[in-house]
Amino acid sequence: MRRSLVVLLLLASCGENSRSLTWNYRFAGDPASVEARVREGGCDGTVIFEDRFRADGSGMTPPDLGRGEYGFEIVLRDASCQVIGRGCLSAQLPLSEDAIVVAVEPVLEPACMGCDEGLCTGAVRDAGIDAADTDVPRDAAESDGGDPCGACECAGDRCVDGTCIPQTPATSVHTAQFHSCALAGDRLFCWGRSSVGELGTGGFDDASVEPAQILGAGWERVSTGLRSTCGVRRGETLCWGSNNSAQLGLGDGAAENVFGPLAQPADRAFSSLAIALSGGLGVDEGVLYGWGTNANFMLGADIPRNEVRTEPIVFPGISRVASVHAWQWTSAVVRTDGELLTFGWNADGELGAGSSGNSLPGPISLGTGWSEADVGIRHTCATQTDGTLWCWGKGRGTSDARFTGCERKTGALGIGDVDATTPERVDGVTGVQAIATGCSTCAIDAEGALFCFGPNESGELGLGDQEPRTTPTEVAPGTRWIEVDQALVQTCAIREGGAVYCWGTNARLVLGSAAVAEDAVALRPERVCLP
Repeated sequence: MRRSLVVLLLLASCGENSRSLTWNYRFAGDPASVEARVREGGCDGTVIFEDRFRADGSGMTPPDLGRGEYGFEIVLRDASCQVIGRGCLSAQLPLSEDAIVVAVEPVLEPACMGCDEGLCTGAVRDAGIDAADTDVPRDAAESDGGDPCGACECAGDRCVDGTCIPQTPATSVHTAQFHSCALAGDRLFCWGRSSVGELGTGGFDDASVEPAQILGAGWERVSTGLRSTCGVRRGETLCWGSNNSAQLGLGDGAAENVFGPLAQPADRAFSSLAIALSGGLGVDEGVLYGWGTNANFMLGADIPRNEVRTEPIVFPGISRVASVHAWQWTSAVVRTDGELLTFGWNADGELGAGSSGNSLPGPISLGTGWSEADVGIRHTCATQTDGTLWCWGKGRGTSDARFTGCERKTGALGIGDVDATTPERVDGVTGVQAIATGCSTCAIDAEGALFCFGPNESGELGLGDQEPRTTPTEVAPGTRWIEVDQALVQTCAIREGGAVYCWGTNARLVLGSAAVAEDAVALRPERVCLP
């Protein structure tokens, strides 16, 4: 086969911060079918759009893409479904050019498991989950008729080697007290109940059993606080929900409760966001900003304790920040050089400073070599660059009773039924790629396996019971996961391929599944259908 060219056109009329895509194929070879994918993060990133069609047909239109790096992948197959060409180009959007040209080089690779006149009907390389490696998702169970995808629960799912792949693959998931949100490409969906506006649908006391889309396309990231939400869309930060401590950063004129997305006056598109109980933190080009009420020094030492900042101000003295993390009044910052800094509430040693009982304005340095962190309810966990997991804070006994469903902390540190005021290594999980802390803790290892540990009073570990685990225990063995988040009584995660699952107590519909009654407990992962 000769070298082939595939041209992807970007329509210039769709705004500064997002582009709408159409495919325009020009083949120098003679393929029978085409596979087109968009990957978030470049050619090795997560698939957020996939289409397969015969070369004499036409494909679907991909979703609008916001700012960021994407990989545009093309695979060509012959009539026997053998791969005869493959190419991928990484590009940073938005572009000044009107088109991206993907060069497809001749290759010879094995055919997929199922073939219909050149069109794959079975598993393909890098195209999602191989069902042989999964034993959990109930949406992929065999039906009475023997169809391996006969039990797909979400409209538009495609069956790939016995596993249901969603038509709207999620790229991140975020859960809080009574609401959850997921990003799918550059679209944002939220679900749950909204008494103070945290759902973002614009109404008082709204409820959404299943995900509802928030505004249009163009979303880049989102952070869910206890009863508040902030996200970045088309170059600006928008916030909604409880604002009783100015935690939305909307300026002096904002109401106590905001029922739909409003833009912060600071006009910044934060690359990392953390919304806590009484304030928020954001990072813009390595500079740290904070807003809200400086309760227990969650905003640091440069603002008097309990003073209010109604819109983002610069944190002096902390530079080159990569990411921020917060919960209630405890804050953690990871710098670009790998240094981990903590400050704020330290009642149970959650700052890792070797003490407990007093709030510390900090910042407290826990040294370098860190890659990620997450702040939970009375404990903190972080990963080092070697993939090891470390936790500290409250890991036994009782927690703060104000958080219903998290009265106990048994095993939340993963090192037994103990507390710790300095970082302690968690054995039993290696090569950690993602972590989440709430009442309990979860971590995803290098192979995509999900491990959780903690009190499990609300079924938040997804292990089929409500018994505590004091060391890491695998959830749904054999399933590959790419992201996880946890809050008070629930956990949500994204399976490889983009399907969202939640489990735990469905307090105010926070699980996003019509199959689980409100306030009932889902002891194993339940599918969330994104429209």
